[in-house]
Amino acid sequence: MKKYIFLILIMVLSISCSPIEEYFGVYDRIEIAVENASDDIIENIVISTTGKCAEIKFESLEMGECDSASLSLKDNKNDGQYIIKFTRKGEESEEHELGYYSNGISLEKILTIKISNDSCDLKYPNGK
Repeated sequence: MKKYIFLILIMVLSISCSPIEEYFGVYDRIEIAVENASDDIIENIVISTTGKCAEIKFESLEMGECDSASLSLKDNKNDGQYIIKFTRKGEESEEHELGYYSNGISLEKILTIKISNDSCDLKYPNGK
């Protein structure tokens, strides 16, 4: 019996010393990678949340290049989407709404936005 109590105590202590989001899969910040899979240079890339409470910027991405940054969701208290705005070299700017967060909490830790010649898609880490 003492072995079980000791084992339960060890488990409780190990859980209490780790960040809570690891156990529940919720995050107040998200790592967003942008991949340029198009035949153009992509410039003036801005990724923000609905309401523009937070944003990250990339100056440009060459063809085949990928870059990432962390986007904080702490100031987002509502449900919303991620918004990406960018310009293909020599063209009008484009804006796309992608993904979803709830009450300032992301259910994903990492997202990849893939910019192709004719689309802008969100790739989830599990391949969906």
